[in-house]
Amino acid sequence: MDVNWRLARPSPADQSFVNRVRRKLQYSIYRQKWNIAATPYSVSEVAGLEGREKQKRALDDLRWMDERRDFFAADPFIVRKPGTGSEYLIFYEHLSWRINRGRIDCVDFKDGQFGAVRVCLESPYHLSYPYVLVDEGQIAILPEHSASKDLSVYRVNEHGVAEKKTTIGRHLELVDSTLLFDGDRHWLFCTHAGAADKSELHIYHAESVFGPWRPHARNPVKTDLFDARPAGAFIQHGGELFRPAQDCRSHYGAGDVVNRVTRLTESEFEEEQVSEVRPQPGARYDYGLHTISSAGEYTVIDGARIESSIHPSLDRFGHLFRPRPQAAA
Repeated sequence: MDVNWRLARPSPADQSFVNRVRRKLQYSIYRQKWNIAATPYSVSEVAGLEGREKQKRALDDLRWMDERRDFFAADPFIVRKPGTGSEYLIFYEHLSWRINRGRIDCVDFKDGQFGAVRVCLESPYHLSYPYVLVDEGQIAILPEHSASKDLSVYRVNEHGVAEKKTTIGRHLELVDSTLLFDGDRHWLFCTHAGAADKSELHIYHAESVFGPWRPHARNPVKTDLFDARPAGAFIQHGGELFRPAQDCRSHYGAGDVVNRVTRLTESEFEEEQVSEVRPQPGARYDYGLHTISSAGEYTVIDGARIESSIHPSLDRFGHLFRPRPQAAA
């Protein structure tokens, strides 16, 4: 008889079964509660491109939006209001637990404070990830709308409310589309809806943001849960280009990985990891972080905590279902 049975390491098959049971139990009782925050630090500091000390200082100075129990707020994109020096609009996903579907909301942001909230865009299908475009002072968003197989740009008015739709791709189930313009060509980074929506990075390119969009010769250009799915706008720093990506190994949106893009052509793509953005240990939103963007003097991120879908009194037991941290790739 093995008297040390309590210390025996479970087999990979046993551990996989335990993880599946834990995950099923977790998502039947608990859920990820997302919220958005702004910090008066540059995106290069928040992204860790100027060292860990500056990054920690930036992440210690987060101003969180007020939250409510009936929905979550995630995927923030910030833009300065045209013609103003210190007024911003933040677009984000508002997901109602009651109907389990996202819409796009917009909140005023001025002098470090969140202001009035308005509905920007609603649809019978799920909406999220409202990537922001600005052209000659006109603001538009490119939301994730893969459930409707639609890729469209929506022009918004000065209050952040969508007014005009222009379809730039049909019959495309693209997730978290993120644009890049390099001077003569537009690039679109995304994943595809389905089983690989967190692990397979795809690139499309076109001469105009309105298409036609052509697939990269090497699609998918990357297959990795660690740093494939886009996590916000590209970052320009020190004459180099950086791409935030989601780490989804332990769970969806566990943190961000920041990669330096070293090669991008119609037939080639290469990038290398340079830093990470993680939730601060001991913080209220310590379970996830998966979108980062910036405008002017502010950078916005989102953060998640574990919340009970049954009753607030059960929130404190959510830590029992936390997955083990993953080692760096």
